[in-house]
Amino acid sequence: MFEFRKAQKTALIQILTAIKQGKTDIFVQAPTGTGKSLIALELAKILHERKGWKTFILTSEKLLQAQYERDCELKYDGRYSNAASISGVDNYDCHINGEKFSLGHCKAMGLSNRQALELPCSGQCEYLQRWQRAQASPAAIFNYAYFLLQMNYVLEKLDESAPFQPRPVVICDEAHCLPDVIEDHFACYVDQSFPYKIREVQALLDRDNIKTEFGHISSLQYSRQIERILKLPLSDNAAHLQGLVDLFTQTYSIKAKCIRTKEALASKFKIQLPEGKDASAYIKASQDLMARVPKSVLAFFKVADDIKDYNCKLEDYIKIIRDQGLNNMVVEATETKRTYHNLADHKLHRDHFVKFSQVRIYLSATLQPENLIERWDLAPEGVEVIVLNSGWDPGLSPVKLTKTANFRHDNSDEAIKLATVEVDRILERHKGQRGIIHTTSYKVTQAILQDSKYANRLINYQGTQQKMELLEDINGLTEDAVIIGPSLVQGIDLPDDLARFNVIVKLSYPDVSSRLWSARLTLKKGVYLAETANRLEQSSGRSTRHAGDTSVTYILDSRAEKFIFSPLTRKYLSHEFISRVIAGEG
Repeated sequence: MFEFRKAQKTALIQILTAIKQGKTDIFVQAPTGTGKSLIALELAKILHERKGWKTFILTSEKLLQAQYERDCELKYDGRYSNAASISGVDNYDCHINGEKFSLGHCKAMGLSNRQALELPCSGQCEYLQRWQRAQASPAAIFNYAYFLLQMNYVLEKLDESAPFQPRPVVICDEAHCLPDVIEDHFACYVDQSFPYKIREVQALLDRDNIKTEFGHISSLQYSRQIERILKLPLSDNAAHLQGLVDLFTQTYSIKAKCIRTKEALASKFKIQLPEGKDASAYIKASQDLMARVPKSVLAFFKVADDIKDYNCKLEDYIKIIRDQGLNNMVVEATETKRTYHNLADHKLHRDHFVKFSQVRIYLSATLQPENLIERWDLAPEGVEVIVLNSGWDPGLSPVKLTKTANFRHDNSDEAIKLATVEVDRILERHKGQRGIIHTTSYKVTQAILQDSKYANRLINYQGTQQKMELLEDINGLTEDAVIIGPSLVQGIDLPDDLARFNVIVKLSYPDVSSRLWSARLTLKKGVYLAETANRLEQSSGRSTRHAGDTSVTYILDSRAEKFIFSPLTRKYLSHEFISRVIAGEG
């Protein structure tokens, strides 16, 4: 039977006291391994039992959300069995036609989720079952993207009939990510992908001799408007805003034609409800029906759905910049694409996050509360900061600065060679043990995989899905397997023998070739330095998960010592992390 740790009990008491005192934004800096998920789940349970409040628990990525799901199912003796988790629609497949839920059987017929629940097949639909359960659950577990979509789009469109209404409490796990998550959610882009998709689907429909209104859309005219935007000077924000307005007008017109075309195709191919209520017979009839629908029609449904979403993105960004001012627009550029960002973190937080709850609790091992309070321009009287101490012996998880190579802001061949030699020394030292290597870039990853003498021990991955699958099957790896990759910063839990050592090849500074990060460095240097510190400390915590856990972290980048101990940057690192570095010097 599990028991609450002292730090968890302390956190719960202090959070509940702060809520009683009327605090609205509560920051809880809890060291790695404190058990933040248990704090979140128990807090939601207490608030529901005492006040009848429902809670949203938000995670930064699907990997951490999946961890919550496993913990609710397998740990805590069923205490949180009424918590419910759900992600975006394209994380689930339709068992009728095998497509993503957004293109599934019920969506092809234009049914809402509530209408789809009346279908005999709904009992076997994972998304609909999760969707229904999450609405009723006192603790609904979302990732940030799904929450922002539900609150800022679905709720705005459907108002009181929206499935998810604002809740009194929102608990944010890995909350240090939140400002960038919100900014990224409302950023928009311009490139030639949609004219290409339109032409591609038009060709597919023509091949099948299917005549539609969609077939008369001029992708050339659309493409020319995009080309005009791509040629605009990057610093002319007013011209870019007008370009986005003109593009939105065209996209809105295309969306309207897609809606009419979808209705016509549904009628033409009799995409309708089969008769009967028997689930197995209904599913068979539906599968037969969908099998008769040409692939070109399903391809059209997909691009029509994408155009609808893109239209919303453009509309949101235009409205936000008009409200917040052109001076907050940042245009990121590649040769074929423009991405539009927003520097007004405090307004994005206020207008698109805060208003959907009465109380917000922010949890993270690397929270940097002072940085977030300043970044969001929060009123001091509504803020409470709680700093938990793990009480762990830093000598059990020392951080060693090897000063192997100076990576500066590039990945020089010489630095990578020196780092590879040091990685081999560490792998030799940890024979028969599992570990993790953070490379921060694919170039460094590939170089180590190619040149290491112990490449046979190294396990790489491609993309988030493969990383999730690898971590789920971690117990099936060999006893000396070492996971290596550029994005192993958070949401990864490798206690005890799953990882006895942890290598950070180089410091991960934000890329200043990005116009967004360049602007932040100029206007808000603290945000830039805080992000670097965050990445460093998060990476160092993957293999130290509880008080008795023993592991060694090695930082190879010679810039680390100055960064960690400089007064300018040390303030962004927790006392727990600094004590581990000092322990590593002994």
